[in-house]
Amino acid sequence: MGARAGPLTVLPLHAAGLDGVPGASVLDKGMSSYAPTVQAVVPAQRSLVVGVTVAQGLAPLPAAAAAAHDVARALVAARRPGPTVLVDEQATRAEVLAGLTGTGLVHFACHTATEQNPADSRLVLFDGPLRVREIAALHLHDAKLAYLSACTTAFGGTELVD
Repeated sequence: MGARAGPLTVLPLHAAGLDGVPGASVLDKGMSSYAPTVQAVVPAQRSLVVGVTVAQGLAPLPAAAAAAHDVARALVAARRPGPTVLVDEQATRAEVLAGLTGTGLVHFACHTATEQNPADSRLVLFDGPLRVREIAALHLHDAKLAYLSACTTAFGGTELVD
């Protein structure tokens, strides 16, 4: 059985330390690892880029469509297979679910909603919510990386913290 973090996952441990004591913080004692490029993380595979600027009942995200197109251009410049880009009225539940199949990398620029039970959390698409449980039911064997460019994506529930 692997190590479990449990409730510690909701704490900002990367910022822990003794205030005012040089060399006494996590950042002084550890080194984070970052990937320099998408190519270093994900081999050349199909990609899906989704951007939703307007979702019913929510504040507009005026930069979401532009962000989606910028990500698509960056993927093409990085010599990735041409991404599928779904923006605004194209970014429906059915189109996103279909686009996820066989996709290794996906980028979402849209509203999200985080729930106590993470399986009930959702992406807010043009025609309504797409819940985590619906995505998990797809068994996406080619999935390598999903990037969420959305508010509150770092907030998780405490019901399933492990």
